[in-house]
Amino acid sequence: MAPKKRAGREQVMALATASKEVMKNRAQNTMRHRGPLSDLPLPGGVTLKDATREQVLEAVDFYERDSRDADRRHKKATAMLTMLRAWIESNAASA
Repeated sequence: MAPKKRAGREQVMALATASKEVMKNRAQNTMRHRGPLSDLPLPGGVTLKDATREQVLEAVDFYERDSRDADRRHKKATAMLTMLRAWIESNAASA
C-alpha cells in the first residue's frame, strides 16, 4: 500500500479561499431581492402580497429551517477553516 500523499500548502490555501468565496456568494444570493416587501417571492413562487395566510406561515417555517441549516453549515465551514489554518501553521513550522 502506497503512503498517502499530503496536501501542499498551496492546495490547502486554495481550498480555504474557495470555501470563503462560496460562503460569500451564498450570503450575497440570499439578499438578492430588491423592491417592496410585498413583492417578495415565497418558496412556492407566489408573492407575499398574493399569498394566503397558510402560504405565509409555510414560508416562515421554510425560512426558519433554512436559517438553522445555514447556521450549521457556517459553523462547520468555520471549524474546517480553523483546522486548515492550524494544519498550515504546524506544517509551516516543520518545513
